[in-house]
Amino acid sequence: MSLLLELPQWIHDAPNGLGRLVVAPDSLFVYGSLTFPQVLTAVLGRVPTSRLAHAHGWRAAALLDRPFPALMPAPGATWGARIVGLSDDEWRIMNAFEGPGYDLAAIELCALGSSWTYRYDDTKHHWQVATSDWDRAHFARHELAAYQDRCTAWRARYDSGDSREDLVRRFGTVSGSPSRSAGQSTGGSELTSANVPAYRPGDLN
Repeated sequence: MSLLLELPQWIHDAPNGLGRLVVAPDSLFVYGSLTFPQVLTAVLGRVPTSRLAHAHGWRAAALLDRPFPALMPAPGATWGARIVGLSDDEWRIMNAFEGPGYDLAAIELCALGSSWTYRYDDTKHHWQVATSDWDRAHFARHELAAYQDRCTAWRARYDSGDSREDLVRRFGTVSGSPSRSAGQSTGGSELTSANVPAYRPGDLN
């Protein structure tokens, strides 16, 4: 049975042309760079309340030459965090940050009910999806600092009033430099082993 729920009807008339939703959803499942407090701070200006979560039937797939992953249907489960308490403006920021290659969709989280997430749509973008999962440890060691700087620059341009199209032209989807974050799945910040999350207290709350 597919865990993907019915998509909402998008609305594109929010400020800067960056909005999709009439009413902000209640939670967001993040599974890649947005599980890092440094990236959340760069994009949102704060670290929202969150808790560890995982979703069966999905994987955080590595994208070749990109530092961020793509959420794709697959056997097994992927770890991440369920963020709550985002304001309407923060949802607009997240929508602009994710870019046109990602669609907001509802999925079921294990023991936590449904949540919204950004899943990759390979009909809109043609990045090559790797057979391996996103390597969180490699991202943290080799790409996080530069990615955080790029996110900070992106947010400054967003605040200056750049349109979503201008942001995509200037930054793409904040992809940064070519990446090799295609390795063994780790699925949590500072994992002790594959698919066993071991977040430090305060990392995502």
